Amino acid sequence: MGDYVHSPDPLINGAADGGGLERDDGANDAGILPSMEGVDNSHDGGVDALEAADRSARENVTPRRSSRISLWRRSARGVARRSGKSTSACVRGRRRATRFQILRLGRAFVAGVALLLLTAAGQASAGARETVRVCPSGCDYTTIQAAINAASHRAIILIAPGTYGGFGVPGTDSSLTNVTLRGAGAGRTTISGGSHVVAIGGGVSVTITGVAITDGSGGSDGSAGGIANDGILTLEDATVSGNRGLSSGGIINYGAALVKHTVISGNSGGISNLGTMTLTDSTVSDNKVQFSAGGIGNTGSLTLIDSTVSGNSASFDAGGIDNSGMVTLEHSA
Repeated sequence: MGDYVHSPDPLINGAADGGGLERDDGANDAGILPSMEGVDNSHDGGVDALEAADRSARENVTPRRSSRISLWRRSARGVARRSGKSTSACVRGRRRATRFQILRLGRAFVAGVALLLLTAAGQASAGARETVRVCPSGCDYTTIQAAINAASHRAIILIAPGTYGGFGVPGTDSSLTNVTLRGAGAGRTTISGGSHVVAIGGGVSVTITGVAITDGSGGSDGSAGGIANDGILTLEDATVSGNRGLSSGGIINYGAALVKHTVISGNSGGISNLGTMTLTDSTVSDNKVQFSAGGIGNTGSLTLIDSTVSGNSASFDAGGIDNSGMVTLEHSA
């Protein structure tokens, strides 16, 4: 039975459970400790040699074993003391727990990415809008009304250059509550004819851009031949001209209307507003009528922003703006 030597670090010398003693059976043969032959412990040189031997033993520990000592065993040693289990068992337990945590985090990450992809796909699907085309020939439809009758909610109807008959929204499908119509420009796409060239029902939101609206004869009640709006209208980059009506040939508004970059001119009366209307960067000019105002007759709420009302006339009422409601002017004349 070999002699026992006290080890300054029981973990380095294999006494993992804290015994602090190790058999010296062939340790030098394994190359763990350098040979101590010929060391004279009776003088200072012997002490120095012992310290050098101790440093050499520590430096010869392999990186793999050093890694285990520096990471797993330091944390596992405290667990072992508290639980009464061996340090090796605690190290294995910590490794299993760490692998489980990594696996759980990985699954959570994958689930999160999948949820984001599904959400994005749902939003893309919900945001998709049908687009149809109207032109004299070779497109989805040859008339605007046919396109509206077949349109889905929030559809976009592209209108090619040409002249087309008037239309009403919602058309034959009463569930249609939102539609956008885009012409090729007021000088290229013309919508004309009918008692109302454009008629918009209540509860419907309609956006119209890039068209000329003309030659409406007016309703049986004398209302505007150009546009009759009971819903929510946005009219942009358009012209409204040459329309007739007893009080206002251009536009009569009972709902809410936003008119932008538009010219309302040469009608038998420009605008009659009984709802809420805002004109931005628009012109109301050269409209003439017998009854009501030549330019704008307002009994609702009217706002003019960077807009001009000029050159209008009426036989019995104000030529420019005849107001019995509320008017707000911002940089307008």
